[in-house]
Amino acid sequence: MLVVLICLFGLLICSCGVLERDNPADPGAERGGQGDAIELVARFPTGFLAGGWERLAAVQYQVIAADMPEPVQGEMNLVGGSAKALVFNVPEGKARMFRVSAFDQDQIPTFAGETILDVEDGMPRKVDLSMARLQGFLDITSELPDEIVSLEVVIAVDGDTLRQTYDGLEVEFNERIADIPTGAGIPILLLGRDADDQILIERTVMEDIRQDLGAHFRLAVEVGTLQITATFPEYLPLVEVDRFSDAAGSFFRRSERPDLPQANEPIDFDDELFLLSGLGPNGEAIDFYHFDEKTKTPAPVYQLVDRVNDPIANQLLIFDVLPGEQGYNDLWQINQVKVLEREYLPNTLNSLEELIDRGFEIMQTEQALNAVIVPAGSKASLRFDKQVPAAPQDGWYRGRIVKYLLFENPSSTDQINLSGGEVQAAQMYGFFENDRDQIKGFALDAQTQLTHNVASVLPGSGGAYSPLWVVQILKLEFFDRVENVLIAGDLASEVENKILPDLRINAPIVRVR
Repeated sequence: MLVVLICLFGLLICSCGVLERDNPADPGAERGGQGDAIELVARFPTGFLAGGWERLAAVQYQVIAADMPEPVQGEMNLVGGSAKALVFNVPEGKARMFRVSAFDQDQIPTFAGETILDVEDGMPRKVDLSMARLQGFLDITSELPDEIVSLEVVIAVDGDTLRQTYDGLEVEFNERIADIPTGAGIPILLLGRDADDQILIERTVMEDIRQDLGAHFRLAVEVGTLQITATFPEYLPLVEVDRFSDAAGSFFRRSERPDLPQANEPIDFDDELFLLSGLGPNGEAIDFYHFDEKTKTPAPVYQLVDRVNDPIANQLLIFDVLPGEQGYNDLWQINQVKVLEREYLPNTLNSLEELIDRGFEIMQTEQALNAVIVPAGSKASLRFDKQVPAAPQDGWYRGRIVKYLLFENPSSTDQINLSGGEVQAAQMYGFFENDRDQIKGFALDAQTQLTHNVASVLPGSGGAYSPLWVVQILKLEFFDRVENVLIAGDLASEVENKILPDLRINAPIVRVR
């Protein structure tokens, strides 16, 4: 029986689609661009050729550096035992990171390789990378009946079989299987045996294994049956989010703007309605996202830490308030929750109610983050700090998954300053389109379609930058006169030049041009 099942695993794996491969004589199919091309070669492990090529759906490269305003990126082609591409338009300079990632049919990263090189005087002509297989883990927890004395776990992937057998089981079963190659639909066979070596439990499941968030099984077992409930994001219901209700919005209300996305419909924040251009303190051209009015009082978010106050790897942040609910803010004050249990499995805790009921120590910090809770599928592709992920992140909300877009945070170039439990705001000046209130948004130049909003400080400047802005609204008659912060400030010093009251918006600057 076991041999038959493992053979079935092989058939399941081989049924996946195959990434189209080029003529091996072709050094790379990408052409175009200006300047010298760098030949990029990513070499996969030799043993992977026998049974793993069919698991690749895409191979992509990216070249990034601290002084590069935008990454250089593109697709690679499979040629022989490698992926190849000609990379154009890499600006000369120090510490260019060449990164290659391979993905399976479900866009789960399966291989990665990177190196850091200086690009100077037309060199290097070729960059050669070795690709490493990414690995994840599988957590299994259960309350096993006395009849089950051993549990065998068989995992088939890439033509290999991983086998773990657990004997002398306790009633509380809690184990982690590490070093599992990542990928979607990894077949897992579970066999539970009694003292006479009879198989009382036999079940095959298909599971996604990821590097950044392992699979977690919680098994409810009765003799002769096996029930499995996955407890990580891809298998949990997503929280519904509405940012444009009257309770959630001020500038952006669906009741005033019927064309806004419906509740829980993905939002494209790269649309010109939300991604605006304005002016820096000296007239620099800037781009910023407009996430509507927000207060200076941050909402609490909960971060689980271990005995030495280090964040627990792979544990998602826990939120307890959504847009439109009282107390919501895109700006969050981090509260650390100390977990003393040494064998704690990440994401076992997933709600504030559970943290309170179990009496965990909660410590308020002076750290904050800009996490914009959005419907699944939403996007905002720009970040001033290129190390901040642009893809929506997963968090917990009362036992369900919630999506958020991350901007300023404790690890980013610019951080959010808190004082007395309040977010410190920077100064901005702006104009209303209707010269009265925010219903029609900020005024735009008829020719350039740019706002004349002026930010008093830029990110990365070492100043008191904040994504939260106190915006003083000037009367529209002064629109053409405002070119920098000095002019705007002089005008705002006269109360008759302003439309009161001031307001606060979450508007992270993502590009200075």
